[in-house]
Amino acid sequence: MRRNTEQHASVRGARDLTLLWRTLPVAALQYNIPAWQDGLGVADLNNMLRDRAWRQHCANVSPRSCADLRKSCLMNDGDRCKADTLFPVNIGGGAKSWRMATLFLHWRPSIDALQLVTLGKTTCEQTDWAADCLKARYSLHPASRLDVTTLADLELCQAERWCLLFVTPWVVNKNVRTVPHAPDNDTVMRELAKSLRQRAHKLTALCTSDSIWQRLGGHLVHHVADSLLPSGLAVERVDIKQATLQLASTGNGAAFDALVWQGEVTLRIDAQLLPWLTLLAICGGGKNADKGFGSVELIPL
Repeated sequence: MRRNTEQHASVRGARDLTLLWRTLPVAALQYNIPAWQDGLGVADLNNMLRDRAWRQHCANVSPRSCADLRKSCLMNDGDRCKADTLFPVNIGGGAKSWRMATLFLHWRPSIDALQLVTLGKTTCEQTDWAADCLKARYSLHPASRLDVTTLADLELCQAERWCLLFVTPWVVNKNVRTVPHAPDNDTVMRELAKSLRQRAHKLTALCTSDSIWQRLGGHLVHHVADSLLPSGLAVERVDIKQATLQLASTGNGAAFDALVWQGEVTLRIDAQLLPWLTLLAICGGGKNADKGFGSVELIPL
């Protein structure tokens, strides 16, 4: 599909969003691991950090954490609870639409490295805590601190074509009964566009603690996405295998079957959308991305 750069540049709010995201505080550690340990998955590491965060950083006045009491976090506004800032605690009902995890682990196959990325001032201050947890539980050390301070430092470079590799299963749907045919280009395009839109919404809300501002920022994200995504994102090639994976709910432990994608796709991206694509590289996509699923690596072609 032909792109119209001048039209993209004129979309109101598009540049403002990008400038806002680029100022978000970021910290990152990298573990160089030549041979990934068998049986040790990113989801396992992520679950361990979530479990410890909920129990070591919960601001609940009770002797027990909100997670142990199986109730939603009572201090989920602003940065009043570090546990909820790291991994939103909302048992049984899902978090508010603009809330998301702010600590992510990603395995980067191209460089044989595990990266830990933290977003926002409060979570950046917990980077060493996360590293200590990984060292104590899995003996992951030493790590090198990447030379990054804001999201701008992690923004993808100016390439037009990208290979998007699904490093951990990308959860497309939950409670599936049958596995449909392998997805075509249009199906993958819709799924990626949906995740780009969702991540942009959540990241924009992360840039403030004011709920009114968060809602207005979400409206702006959807307006810009409607203008940029249809012509700025194109799927050129799809090499995906579909499967069902049995998962369990963190809230109630109930098991369910999820439809997942594994493999890779080739994308063509307008330069205006590179900051958006960066969000997938940092936060992952699909359902359950905050729990280690949908981790991707983006490699310029």
